[in-house]
Amino acid sequence: MRPLIVLSARAAALAVSIVLVMGLAGGVVRLLPWMVAPEVPWELSLPFARLLFGTAVEISLLLGLPLGVALGAATFVERGEARALSALGASPERLVASLVGPGLVIVAAYVALASSSEPEPPGRFAGRLVAAGRASCAAPSATHRVVQVPLVSLTWLCLAGGPRLAGHVPGFGEKTWFTATDLRPTPELGSAALGDLRLTAQLGKRLLSLHVQDARLRGLPRWGKPPSLSGAARGVIVGIAALGVALAAAWLLVRRQVASPIAGCAVGGGAALVTLFSLRAADGADFSLFRYAVLVPLSGLAALAILAVLLEAGAWIARREAG
Repeated sequence: MRPLIVLSARAAALAVSIVLVMGLAGGVVRLLPWMVAPEVPWELSLPFARLLFGTAVEISLLLGLPLGVALGAATFVERGEARALSALGASPERLVASLVGPGLVIVAAYVALASSSEPEPPGRFAGRLVAAGRASCAAPSATHRVVQVPLVSLTWLCLAGGPRLAGHVPGFGEKTWFTATDLRPTPELGSAALGDLRLTAQLGKRLLSLHVQDARLRGLPRWGKPPSLSGAARGVIVGIAALGVALAAAWLLVRRQVASPIAGCAVGGGAALVTLFSLRAADGADFSLFRYAVLVPLSGLAALAILAVLLEAGAWIARREAG
């Protein structure tokens, strides 16, 4: 059993590290334009950097663990150790069961990390960005300059008479824009309250102007992680999904005696990608906790079931042609 644990641990550590480095590099690429832009204060980049780091860690576990364990299982078969232990009476289930203990330790560590960084509701996060941008206008040297607010695509105009928030109305394109003295989004970012709203829309060759002292904008596009999941609950779902797909992929490869590391990477990586896509789809739909717990793990297992059928069909065709 030990060779499978060692091979899987090495491959999983390598795969998780590679995916994490790639995720962090992508995050730096997205964050760097804001960090070097003079119109984006440093304090506005820090919350987004934390969000990108958490997302990179989540993706590295969800993709790296199944990919690495599957690669280790394929290498285990390729070296002949799986066949030798099977000849001694060790079943594929018993071989893969040796990975459960170390896998649970990894999941527990990830859940602890996810619990310590509780995801902030997107509306509250957006509100903090807007408030930080307004605070940047309070500096004596900030008069007659602009402060870009990342993610929400808004701009603070630091005017002598007081800062005003400017931007385009979501869903109406560039022909409708507004300014306001304040913007207070709801925690779920479904709507926002605006103070001293001045809205202008271009209708053909005419301009429509509207001035409202207190207004509420509804139907805003939501982004970020949904508020329906706590950090611990999301960590458990992601961790169990990653471990379940990893164990199932290892069992499939050992049972079918797949001795190709490339095929192992395809099996583990393909199922992991399906799991990741299902998680993003659930985020977009803002599913309940029960739907998350069912959809995310089962999507990867369903992908593995399809791969198992394909492998069985391929083996049957090979036997038929050989016969």
